[in-house]
Amino acid sequence: MAFPKNKSRRIVVNDHSYRWMVKTYDKTVRLSVMSETYNGQKLFAIFQQSINGPKADKYAFPFIVTSQLVKDTILYALKNGYTPESKGENLELGDLTEVIEITPNKHAELE
Repeated sequence: MAFPKNKSRRIVVNDHSYRWMVKTYDKTVRLSVMSETYNGQKLFAIFQQSINGPKADKYAFPFIVTSQLVKDTILYALKNGYTPESKGENLELGDLTEVIEITPNKHAELE
């Protein structure tokens, strides 16, 4: 099932179109990605709000998911078995906070 267009964003990586959306929880952010062209494997990754400091959560110094982070996540997933054009089990990458280079929110009080 495709992501709703009014609740997701589009990104093109390596000439392939994807849709992505984010769900924010108190201490984590869940990124969901799928091919816009194929109804294939979905990709899920988690990032910690604490990248912006120990007091960060979804209200104070929230973690901002940028298109560059989405692109880096997709490229990482493609290197680790993600096949967006093939049906199959979803790829759960787990917590990528320490795996992908992330620039903290410049307004966060890093402690």
